Amino acid sequence: MTAQPAWKALGQQLIARRVQLDPAYRNRRTFCEATGMEYRILSDAESGRRANYSKTTLRALEQAYQLSAGSIDRFIADGGPLETMSVAPGRDRPAAGERTTLEALAGGEGSSDPSIVEQVYEKVLEQMRAAQDSRVAAQLEERNARVDELQKEVDRKSREIDRLNAEIKRLNTGRDAHTTPDSGRESA
Repeated sequence: MTAQPAWKALGQQLIARRVQLDPAYRNRRTFCEATGMEYRILSDAESGRRANYSKTTLRALEQAYQLSAGSIDRFIADGGPLETMSVAPGRDRPAAGERTTLEALAGGEGSSDPSIVEQVYEKVLEQMRAAQDSRVAAQLEERNARVDELQKEVDRKSREIDRLNAEIKRLNTGRDAHTTPDSGRESA
């Protein structure tokens, strides 16, 4: 797939995933409120409007849609399915390759260590912090982009004001050349 069709296809997958997560998420704003993501980022991603996302924004999108890390990159690269983080609603067992045991979550296989729950708890907290950091970074990135756009607009308006002031000065100078100093009226 070329970049644009791949991003448009991704957008369709993201919309389907959003509704799959919760039917109430048919409303994009509801989804944004629930996930803490910026509406503009989600709108751009779901419409395939742009393809220039930072890694941080992609990770935040994956967290919001509950996709495994790197899933969006892999989808864009080869068009494969988006990989979800957890068992989807209505499925009675995990998909092939999903690890669901405490040992798997803790990173061990079949460990009988009594601190396994603590390890899982720490990993879950770490992932939650990373997800929150990703969302905040994505929001800051989007706001910084908006500030840049506004600064460019201010610069354009400032140049326009300078141009108009120069034009006014030129017109006033031309009018002064046609008036007499003592009467303020135009000379014949």
